[in-house]
Amino acid sequence: SVFAVFFTFLVKDRKVPAKKRAQGSYIDFWKTTSSKYKSLLILITIFSFVNSSDVFLILKSKHISDSSMLAILGYVFYNFIYALASYPLGRLSDKHGKNFIYGGGLLVFSLVYFGFAFLDETIFIWILFALYGLYSAATEGVSKAWVSDLVPDESRGSAIGLLTMFSSFAIMLGSFTAGILWDEFGSTVPFLLSAIVSLVIGVIILAIKKV
Repeated sequence: SVFAVFFTFLVKDRKVPAKKRAQGSYIDFWKTTSSKYKSLLILITIFSFVNSSDVFLILKSKHISDSSMLAILGYVFYNFIYALASYPLGRLSDKHGKNFIYGGGLLVFSLVYFGFAFLDETIFIWILFALYGLYSAATEGVSKAWVSDLVPDESRGSAIGLLTMFSSFAIMLGSFTAGILWDEFGSTVPFLLSAIVSLVIGVIILAIKKV
């Protein structure tokens, strides 16, 4: 971490002329930004609400396998697949369109959550976590790159910041809601809800013109 801090001093930001720098609040930015950005922000925020904390995946894995160690190893495996697939999926998004890769990622997410809702064999944990890694690789970086393409250079910081703020609050609220649903109705309900909503959002995004 010390070396990481040191290297930050070697990175130079691209200078933007003062007259081009974004000014004002997020409200001002929202009033002037494109409708495409607003639509994408709304869709991602809705998805973020059903994209609850990964802790629920670990808890469900523990419930299926009756093993805390296996659940943790499954999550480690997910991170490995995520890291391995991020670059190639990023390249594919440049070639085939960010909406295609991001929307496809949401369909994979939906498949994973349908799986966690109904499958109860230990072997499926590895398959589902591998697919979950592909979902993350297809969406995490791609969403920010997509947002950056929809706004002027001088507004990219505001665009990504607003996206992060909305999605973070949605994830927190969604995780709280998922916990209540789990306690009241069992684990199947929150996973099924997430699967259905993400499927709908994924189909909508895939229908968007190539970006």
